[in-house]
Amino acid sequence: LNLSSDHILTVNITPNRVDGASHLGACRDLVAKAASRGESWAMPEFPRAFLPLSGNGRGIQPQVEDEAGCGRYSGITLKGVQVKDSAPAMADRLKALGVKPQNNVVDITNYVMLMLGLPLHAFDADCLKGNALVVRAAKSGETLTTLDEVERELHPDDLVIADQHKPVCLAGVFGGKSSGITGKTSKIFIEAAWFDPARIRGSAKRHGLHTDASFRFERGCDPGITLTALRVAARLIMEAGGGEIEGDEIDITTKGLPAPRFVDVEQHYLNRMAGVEIPQNEAAEILTALGFEGAMERHTSWRLKVPGFRPDVSRPADLAEEVLRIFG
Repeated sequence: LNLSSDHILTVNITPNRVDGASHLGACRDLVAKAASRGESWAMPEFPRAFLPLSGNGRGIQPQVEDEAGCGRYSGITLKGVQVKDSAPAMADRLKALGVKPQNNVVDITNYVMLMLGLPLHAFDADCLKGNALVVRAAKSGETLTTLDEVERELHPDDLVIADQHKPVCLAGVFGGKSSGITGKTSKIFIEAAWFDPARIRGSAKRHGLHTDASFRFERGCDPGITLTALRVAARLIMEAGGGEIEGDEIDITTKGLPAPRFVDVEQHYLNRMAGVEIPQNEAAEILTALGFEGAMERHTSWRLKVPGFRPDVSRPADLAEEVLRIFG
């Protein structure tokens, strides 16, 4: 592989802990563990990711027709991009993580997925008919030739990304060959979205396609990180392959977006579950470091907002588990 020496941590996660399927998620747990030891570690920051993307012209204009299947859809169009092999540092990092390098655009979408936990997809925008994309349910009789060159018959329950003529991507699972990134691509559209986990799970199982993207989407990705992932990827692509932004970034939210969740828990419940007295300030520091929001100091009963990257937390027992696994 011609890899230089590197230190690789292999992290085994339980099926419910999709937040751990990224470097950012692993960092979050380490920061919380440090907090429980009285140490102050800082989470990584992505300052440029908070700057909106905008350019001249009018890029690809997506629409969400199937709102139940897609709660959020963000995207940006880049033009004048040179598609080529990734720099050795990027290629080596991906190889070390078990990902085969393809080209600078696809590699960066994979790199950001591994960094932040949200799968991205890049389309060859010049191959999209009508300068538009629609997130919709597949129609009876439609087919899609995926990137592995297999023609697949679609099911009405499949969620697809389509141009004006046909599906070009099996949403959240696998891209289509007709709009894939090649050496001839110069105009791309980057997609960052939140898809309904049940729909993605059904499509992955139906078509026997269990990909890195479907692994994350079917367990529930963070709907609040789409713009961050999009902006990081777009800037990395322009740094690696040049180009410029066409039009404004798109960010569509629908009724399918999960509502914020809140869980009530009491200090004595945590202590009863633990069998030991957990200092209240320590429980507060752990839960805060793990991303749960809410006033905890000087109270014995808390109402905490569950972060979007923790779809597995829905009841007091789940919060007790979070405190206990860090507390030890």
